[in-house]
Amino acid sequence: MNKRKNSSDVLSKRTTVRYTESEYQLVKSKAEKAGLSFSDYCRQATIVGYIQAAPQTHDLNEIRLLKNLLIEYRTNFSRISNLIKISDPDLHLEVAILKDSIQRIIQKINL
Repeated sequence: MNKRKNSSDVLSKRTTVRYTESEYQLVKSKAEKAGLSFSDYCRQATIVGYIQAAPQTHDLNEIRLLKNLLIEYRTNFSRISNLIKISDPDLHLEVAILKDSIQRIIQKINL
C-alpha cells in the first residue's frame, strides 16, 4: 500500500506495457543508470518526456571541481579586465561580459 502524505499523490492507477525481452532489459538498465526504479523511470519518461537522473556522488565531486575552476577563471578575467581598463575600453567591456557570463553559470550550480 502506498503511504504518501497527500492523498492525491497516491499511485492508485495501474497500466500494462508489453516489452520484448531485449527492450525490457534495455529500459531496466537505463533506469538503473539513472538511479531510478523501473516504474519511476517509465513514469517520468511518459509524463515528462525526458529523464532527470539523480547525480551520483562522483558526479557531484566533478561538478564541485568544475565550479571551483570556473571561479578561478572568473577571478582571472576580472584581473585581466582591470589591467586593460584604461588602455583598451572595448576589450575591457568584452572581458567584463565574459566574466559576467561565467558568474551566471556559477550561480546556476547549486552545491
